[in-house]
Parts: sequence; C-alpha cells; structure tokens
Amino acid sequence: MIYLVYASLIVALLVLFALIGFFFMKSIYNQSTYKKETNQPFLDMLSRTARIKGCFTTNKLDKMPGTHKVLVNVHVPNKSGGTSLIDILFVHETGIYVINMMKIYGWISGNEKESQWTKTLKQNKKELFDNPIKENEGRIEELKKLLPTVPENQFKSIINFSEECLLIKIETYSERTFVCREDKLKGMIKKETNQSFAVFTKEQIDEIYNTLKPYCKVS
Repeated sequence: MIYLVYASLIVALLVLFALIGFFFMKSIYNQSTYKKETNQPFLDMLSRTARIKGCFTTNKLDKMPGTHKVLVNVHVPNKSGGTSLIDILFVHETGIYVINMMKIYGWISGNEKESQWTKTLKQNKKELFDNPIKENEGRIEELKKLLPTVPENQFKSIINFSEECLLIKIETYSERTFVCREDKLKGMIKKETNQSFAVFTKEQIDEIYNTLKPYCKVS
C-alpha cells in the first residue's frame, strides 16, 4: 500500500514539474520576437518542427550585438506571379542576412556553381536536391525589387542546415554566401558582423523593417 502512495506522489510531482515547465516556456515564448512576428499561439508553434527551429533561431539572433530587427516568413512576390518564401531576415546594421532554413537531413555535399547538391542517407542511399545557394540568390533578387535603395553588396545569403546534417564537402566562392549548421549559425553571424562595418542606421533598419513587414505571413 505504501508503495502505491509513493508512486502516486512521484506521479503528482512529475505532473507538477511538467506543468511548471510548460507555463515557464510559454511565458518566455510570449515575450519572444518569434511570437511578436508570427502571432502564433504557443501550442501552434510546438505543433511543427520547422516552427520550433524557427523560434530557436530567432531567439539566437535576438541576442546578437548591434542594432537589428528580425522578420519571419517573408513572402516576396516573384516573376511567376506567386511568392517566394524567405524563412528569416536578419536586418542588422552590417547588412541584410537572408536565411534559408533547410529542411533536409543526411550527409550534404555541394558546390556553389552546381545546379544540384547531394544528400547521402542510410545505407549509402544518395539523393539530389536543388542548389540552395542558387535558390536563395533568386529570393534575394526578388527582395532587391522591394528595397531598390539598398546596395547589392549589403545582402548576405545564409544556408542553414539542421544539426542532424553533416556537411561533408561544401564549396562556396562569394564573400557574401555562407553555409552552416544550426549549431554554428550564431557564431558565424557574430564573426561576420564583427568583421563588417555598419552600413545602416537605426532609422534605416526601421524603414527596411516597415517596408517588408506587410509581406510576412504565418507558415
């Protein structure tokens, strides 16, 4: 009988700790930039892996030094009459960082100039996918049309793979193109911002943000 009492107490404590953790995380989320930008309820954010990763990435960018703003799920008009999705835009005093959150797993290899890259899965199964650098270049070209006064060299392309990926052989040539895993993203951007001069004032960052905000939609 006493074992049942102990078991019930343990279960009750576990439930209590789980509830405390849930409401603590919800409180932090409700104050986050991701919540502000997407207006997604906490449970909706938890319902999709891509949203969770987007929230974590946005939180990392929030902590970066320097004047900046973050936009999430920017749908820029494209030449086909539809829209192209930019997962995250980090508008920093040193430039506009266009971040493509890759939803691909496996061992990744590719070259900036190739039309397709390779991912290797279990049992050495290989699959091709479109070059994400070229895809992001297309998004940046469409973005430039919305920001005609921003010089071309202020746009920086970031291809961000999940931590489940292993980047085997990635070759890039442009000084404004970066490929990394999620666990290296913050350090990579911090290094780039530290090595770059400020090109935008706070007022210019606000202007860019206000121009692009109407194109943000929940995904």
